[in-house]
Amino acid sequence: MDMGSLDNLKVEPRGAGVPAELTFNQTERAIKMRSYKGASLLSFASPPSKSTSVSTTATTGSVYLAGFAQAEQPHVALIRAIDYQKGYIFHITTKKTDIWHYEGNQAYKIAGSMTLTSLYCIYDAQKAGAEFDCTTLDDICKAVAVPEGAEMGECVIWANKALAAIAEAHPDTIILSGNVDATMEHFLNFVEGNRAYASRTKYPNLDVRA
Repeated sequence: MDMGSLDNLKVEPRGAGVPAELTFNQTERAIKMRSYKGASLLSFASPPSKSTSVSTTATTGSVYLAGFAQAEQPHVALIRAIDYQKGYIFHITTKKTDIWHYEGNQAYKIAGSMTLTSLYCIYDAQKAGAEFDCTTLDDICKAVAVPEGAEMGECVIWANKALAAIAEAHPDTIILSGNVDATMEHFLNFVEGNRAYASRTKYPNLDVRA
């Protein structure tokens, strides 16, 4: 995958759904329903609200939850910044196979992306005093179970589980807004107001918390 390939991603199709044996807890179901049903947080059905965060740029070695605006179905991933212009993406996708599968350590162009609207910092390399190792991040992410099928919304659930795994492995440096589920909720609220950043001429809106 080249650095701009997500800009050409096809809408990930709604599949037959996950098998009955795959269940999610109530918090995960709430996140999924809030994010992908009806006038969802990530569907951008309403005009974008004004974000209260200060837009800046990604920093080398930091890790972000990333929100993408796509034709009918938004996407959520993790990005580890190389610098403010580019990074590595870690996510599940249905591209090429039409079913969810994991892709990690794939180069992605942050600046100039048509679809990347939001970067929400979960690891600040400057504050931590060290860059987050890409191989370590890849190892954590690829150990997170990938859902079967291609049901819409599973990327949010997967990202939430990946965030939980990263926080468990690095409890002293990962930045959470209360807990993992609350952090995902804050992220989704942040993404809601960033539809206008889906432009090659605009840098993704970035949220960094203390």
